[in-house]
Amino acid sequence: MLEDKDPQVQYSGPLVILVNKYSASASEILAAAMQDYKRAVVVGSASTYGKGTVQRIVDLDESLPSELNNLKPFGSLKFTTSKFYRVNGGSTQFKGVVPDIILPDMYSYLEEGEKGSDYPLKWDEIAPARYRSWNTQPAYDKLRAASKARVATSPGFKVMTESSQMMLARKKESMESLNLVTYRTNQRQNKVEAEKYEAAQKATTALAFSPLRADVQAANGDTVKINRDQRFTKNLKKDIIIGEAVSIIQDQL
Repeated sequence: MLEDKDPQVQYSGPLVILVNKYSASASEILAAAMQDYKRAVVVGSASTYGKGTVQRIVDLDESLPSELNNLKPFGSLKFTTSKFYRVNGGSTQFKGVVPDIILPDMYSYLEEGEKGSDYPLKWDEIAPARYRSWNTQPAYDKLRAASKARVATSPGFKVMTESSQMMLARKKESMESLNLVTYRTNQRQNKVEAEKYEAAQKATTALAFSPLRADVQAANGDTVKINRDQRFTKNLKKDIIIGEAVSIIQDQL
């Protein structure tokens, strides 16, 4: 365990960590630490990926003697060498990190995660470390209730939930009509459903993004970097997940 030897607090304001089911490894370590120390509110899908291990790949061709060159390639072996544990003693492996506030997920119908891989290591725990929680921890119950109320009345989240349920039903459907008219009708219906979600996103209030002073200085007037940053934030301005994260931060002010 590493200790923070710098007594200065760089930022003491409200903090939200956004995750989804594809948040894995290092991002899970950060989310788990912030959650255990009660320093931030973790927000996102039902759980993160659950990748709490470290692997090392060994190229067998580099390990074997030259006498066996005529038999190469032998391929590679992947070894699991380490496992991550939270300060509370639990692992991020298999289970992932369960957010403090769970939001609807567009990709909830996909069965993704470490637990879906071949022969995953199971979750376990060790003795917890000695640690102290943040002095002014978030009012989780209050924040959770306020977020739930907003989500329930949000057209964007409503359409997102309907779309994910529709895609789940479509995924379970194992038959496809070979009748051209029926096939085209189904495709049109799918397109209409997809356009509903896009329309709901467009109708949301746009967020205002502005670069940090440090980022402006780092760009140093480079138009390529500036345009790249603008392209990155363009699609985020009406992202309803980020919008809800901002609302959760405002609830703490």
